[in-house]
Amino acid sequence: MRVSNSSSPTFLCAMPFDSSLIFLEETSLVSRPVLYYMGLKRRMVPRLRHLGIRVKPVLEDEKCLIPMGGPLPQIPQSVMAIGGTSGLVHPSTGYKVAGTMALTPVLADAIAECLGSTRMIRGHQLYHRMWNSLWPIERRHTREFYSFGMETLLKLDLNGTRRFFDAFFDLDPCHWQGFLSSRLSLQELVMLSLSLFGRASNPSRFDIITKCPIPLAKMMANIAIETF
Repeated sequence: MRVSNSSSPTFLCAMPFDSSLIFLEETSLVSRPVLYYMGLKRRMVPRLRHLGIRVKPVLEDEKCLIPMGGPLPQIPQSVMAIGGTSGLVHPSTGYKVAGTMALTPVLADAIAECLGSTRMIRGHQLYHRMWNSLWPIERRHTREFYSFGMETLLKLDLNGTRRFFDAFFDLDPCHWQGFLSSRLSLQELVMLSLSLFGRASNPSRFDIITKCPIPLAKMMANIAIETF
């Protein structure tokens, strides 16, 4: 378990409801290939044993897989989507609900503006406006940066991940909270990266320098393609 966890880290989420009822979840933040249920279960059992947690009845067994990263849907297209099917899952965290709720009024306003206009905008123009209200160029750029964050995490082993998050959560709260909630602009993300590198330990800086050039080049190429 220690060897596999070192190369593909997982962690235990715990949320107690009372003294004898607790929600436990063995979680992989991001992995390629995917860590499936039985692999996570094989890690969770000895972890609970090591922590001295004795499970009595299991009330519910949850299996969850959140696809992260990947390309956006074809933009525009005649089928409108929202949430996970429209690419709104945060590539670095898997968060989706808050971002989707924040963008739903934006999409609704675009639809209302088109259908409520005197010209009744429909067809390709309607699809174009709807999709571009959801994914304007700035948001596509920031998504590339969040995907770069995901690719960075994929390159790190257990100790590298711990060092990275030590530096990440040492940032100004407006930076790390903004990153987790997808609220930062591209310029703010650049400032976050510079601050992160400045606060990181020397081993973490070495990880960033040696393991991130290819994901960084890919991000910059994708941003250039989106721009031009």
